[in-house]
Formats: sequence, structure tokens, C-alpha cells
Amino acid sequence: MTRDDLHMDDDFNKDTVSRFDKNTYDLGNVYLNINSKGYMNMNAGDTYELDVFRNWQAIEGFMNAKIALPDAHYEVVDFDGKPSDVVSIAPNADNSCLAYMTANHQGTALVKVTYDAMTHKQGQSSTADKTFSAIWPEFTGVFVVSVGADGTAIQTNMLMDRMDATVTKDEQKQLDAEHDILFYLGTDGASYTFTPESGCTVTVARSTVGKTMTFNGFTSQGVTVDAETGAVTVANLTTGRHIVRVEKDGVATYQVITARGVSYKLLDAEGKELPENAEVKPGETVQLQFTGLVSPKEKMSGVYNHSFSLYYTDADGNFFQSNPGGGNGVYDFSGNPARQRISVTVPADQKGLTYELTGAIKVGGFGGKPTHRIVTYAQGMGMQYGTTTANVLAQLPQVTLKLSGYAADGVEKLIDAIGTVTLDSEEAIKAARGAYDALTEEQKAQVGNYQTLLDAEAKLAQLKKDAEKPSQPEQPAKPGEDANKPATGDAGVALWLTVMCMTSLLGAALVGKKRKA
Repeated sequence: MTRDDLHMDDDFNKDTVSRFDKNTYDLGNVYLNINSKGYMNMNAGDTYELDVFRNWQAIEGFMNAKIALPDAHYEVVDFDGKPSDVVSIAPNADNSCLAYMTANHQGTALVKVTYDAMTHKQGQSSTADKTFSAIWPEFTGVFVVSVGADGTAIQTNMLMDRMDATVTKDEQKQLDAEHDILFYLGTDGASYTFTPESGCTVTVARSTVGKTMTFNGFTSQGVTVDAETGAVTVANLTTGRHIVRVEKDGVATYQVITARGVSYKLLDAEGKELPENAEVKPGETVQLQFTGLVSPKEKMSGVYNHSFSLYYTDADGNFFQSNPGGGNGVYDFSGNPARQRISVTVPADQKGLTYELTGAIKVGGFGGKPTHRIVTYAQGMGMQYGTTTANVLAQLPQVTLKLSGYAADGVEKLIDAIGTVTLDSEEAIKAARGAYDALTEEQKAQVGNYQTLLDAEAKLAQLKKDAEKPSQPEQPAKPGEDANKPATGDAGVALWLTVMCMTSLLGAALVGKKRKA
């Protein structure tokens, strides 16, 4: 044993979090032996064996079932994050990943599970480094336990789209708190829609993830209900674990949802990165290179031995699947960018301006056990009951590819929005011009109403020129002249002379008549 082995001269400690920089396999996740909902009910006085499985497991080798276990920690709180004694948890003295949970009194509590970083000198690693990360904060283990207030009978109907997977049991359709990660793009978070039985009220407790995961009560914000169908949509589920509460007749049931933000770059068929506003032609092949995806069903010794593919489909049933790297036993999906790349060929006869894809993660390989939730440290791995998951898990973000003409169409709409040109049209005209100038030469040629923009710019310029002409100043009244005369200027003078002439002629005519008389 050396100073380096004990990390006496570096900053590695029990709280150190590493993210594939030291070990391609080392995902800092956790699996618990609760259930797919992440919610259970107990009676006062009951005891439950709680088994915690580090995920990625610190195995000695791919073909060796021996593992090292970290130090696990348990925190029982209410939904506002304050300590709770509804249940108490006593870790085993020799293995803290094994604990016993006792129901003390009626109520509902939230249990958070974490584990420390560790060194395992015989551990499987992609590098010479033999350290294993502390749990990633966003993957803190979370479950809800109620005592004496059983809401498990409420039908939430929280299901997942299993695409073309073979489903033999209804349980395989249900949303899984650990395996069904909702991946999303952007910053708004994922959303999830379900239709519970009638008469239910739905709220959500969203987690906040920093160095730790915290909760601050339930809210109805970001929860909408379709008045016609009763479908409930819960939005703003950002990276972390979240708890959906469904209440009816004074009791509640709960569902833990895992969400994770990801991103992708668009590449051409040869792997060259395309610009953000790139348009794809029908018949063309592009690649999506994701960053941030993780395995939904990580390897567990003697339990899970899977490989994973990105799996996308369009509205017409065309499927696209990435290369998993092998039939089974490919364990670097989470940390290897090559596993997170998929090729998509737009159908040659595709119409419209966009091409929409929805997807999930397809699971290959095999499982030694139906589910990790039947495995216990106290009884071992001899059990063979329970329901295995479907071979399509999680929810990949919806992808929208822009097709030829997309940008030009947007510019045409901006030009059409100008309408009748007035002095107030300047901002709309500038917006249309800016969008047009940002197009490529090929895209500019697709804008069918460009002359309308030119005409609008010319009209605006003329209106601005006319508005800048000085107005004719009013002539001041001359001395002795009636300032209240209605006519002024040259036209007024002409009118006054005309009237004076007519008056003179009329006077002369009257004098002539008098002389004749």
C-alpha cells in the first residue's frame, strides 16, 4: 500500500465525482429494490430489507461477478426536505448497501440514497485509474414510502411508448422510475402526459440538483389538464428525479420520474459537422451525434448483460437504429460517443418542410434475472420471479430535421407579415431583410416574394422622405390688413382682386343707369 494508493497527496476523497474522464464505464447511478413506481406502503411496525446497487458496479472484470461496494447513506425527509421519522433506516454493520427500513408511525416520507467515491485496485477500468466516482447528484436514489395511508390502488395509467417491442405483460408498458429516463433537448425540461382515473388531483415535487439533490414541496405549476380527455401533462422536468403525486379520496400514490438533458450535433454522412441551420434534402443521409445519454439498464453482475441502440421512427413507420457495437456485453454506451451516434436517411419522397422523429433506446443482449429488484444481499441471487422490462426503454428527445425550403419559407412569412407599408413598418421590414440576408445563395433563390420586400423597402424610403419635407410657413398679416381674412397667400390675393373688380364693374353699371334715367 502506497501514499498514491491512499490518495494522500491528491484531492480525491469520498465526495469526488468523476464523469467518464477516468473510466469510460463508470456511470454514477444507483438501482434500488423498491418497484417501478418508486413508491411503497408499509404498516406501522413492518420492516423491509433495502438493497442498494451501485450502477456502474465496481466489478473485477466483465467475466467476473466479484464486485466492490461503496459506503451507502440514507436520508429520510418530508417533502419540504425536513427530517422525518415516519420510517427509520439501519444500515448493516458490514455492508451499508444493505439496510433495514422500519415503519414507525402513520405518515409519508421521502428517502434519498447516496454513496461515496472509492478505490478498487482490482476494478475494471478503461484506464489505469482505479477510482470510482461518488454518486452523481442527479442520480440520487429516491423513493416514497407511506405508512398507514395506502394509495397503491389508484390507477395512474402512467405508461410508455414501447414502439415495436414485444410486450407480454401490462407491467411492461408502465413507466419505470429507474429504467425509463426522459431525455430532452434545451433548457425547459421534459414533459410527460398520462390519463389517471377520474376524480384525481395531480401535483409534482421537482428536485433541485446542485452538489446534492433537494426537494421543496409539491406544486401544481406546470401541471395542465385537458378538459375533454382528462389527460394530465407535467412539464419542466429537468435533469434529476421528480415525484408526481396523484391524489383521490384522501389518499395518494406516487411515481418517481427520472429526466436528463442532452444535446446533439448534426453531421453529414461522412461525419462532418453541419451548421445549425442546415437543411436536409429528401433522400439524403445525416447523422445525429448525441452527448449526455446514459444506459437505461446498466450491467449488473449475474443480472443484466445488455447492449444498447438509439432507436428512432417517423410517422410512416420507417425505423432507424444505431450500431450497438456488438450483440451483448457492450458496456460503454454511456461514456463512448460512438455508441451515441445514429444515421438517418430522409425518405426520397418526403414532403413538407420538416421531418419528425421520435425515439427510445433499444436493449439487446440478455438478462440473467428478470429484474434487479429480486436480488438481495441477504438471500443472494437465486430467485427467478418478477417481470422483465420490455426491450425498448426510456424516451429519446423528439428530433425535427429541417428540409429544403424551410428557411426560405420562414423568410416568406416575414415578408408577408409586413402588409401595407406605413412609417410603422420599419421594424418588420428590417426583420425580413435580416432574415433574408442570413440565407445562403441557394436559399435566397427559393424566396418567392423577394420583390415584395424590395417594394416595401422602396415605399418606406419614400414615406420617410416625404415626412422630412418642411411644411409651408403661415404668412404674417401686413400693416392695416385684416388678419382674420380666411384666404391667405397667393390664392387669397387673387380672390380679393377678383372681388374688387366685380364690385367696380357693378358700381359703374349702376351709375350708367342713373344717367339714362
